[in-house]
Amino acid sequence: MALFLVGAGFLASCNQDHCKTLKCANGGVCVYGVCSCPTGYEDSLCGTERRAKYLGDYVGSAIYDSVRAYPFWNQNFADTASVANMMILTLKDSSGIQQARVPVTLAFSDTVTSFTINLVTTTDTFSGNGVLTPSTVSTLMYQRGTRNVMFTLSNFLRK
Repeated sequence: MALFLVGAGFLASCNQDHCKTLKCANGGVCVYGVCSCPTGYEDSLCGTERRAKYLGDYVGSAIYDSVRAYPFWNQNFADTASVANMMILTLKDSSGIQQARVPVTLAFSDTVTSFTINLVTTTDTFSGNGVLTPSTVSTLMYQRGTRNVMFTLSNFLRK
């Protein structure tokens, strides 16, 4: 009888539903006791928005058409209300004049967060890409308008 009770105890522990008490946030789904997070969220319960660590102001240099260098450009990544893998990028020159305000789409991997710009308006086309860390924007290249003006922004540090 005792052997039966011990065996039943082992079988019961093998059939435990590890997802019964685990509550994954932000649309995460529990799979075998581990939260599988949707794009844009991380941590063990999917409670942290990945883009949050990149929001804020950065300062760096701009090179215009691969020739002229402009120090002290500012860029800001701001929240978008509802899409977890998007931010608004605002670029201002050293005089504080806004040069661009465009949506960026984030792409997450285990080691790198990158972003792309792809916006067409009635007067301009913005396209480009870059790589983010929580303290720097290593490279951002974008093209503005039909003039094919290219800006390369590098080594932007968080203010």
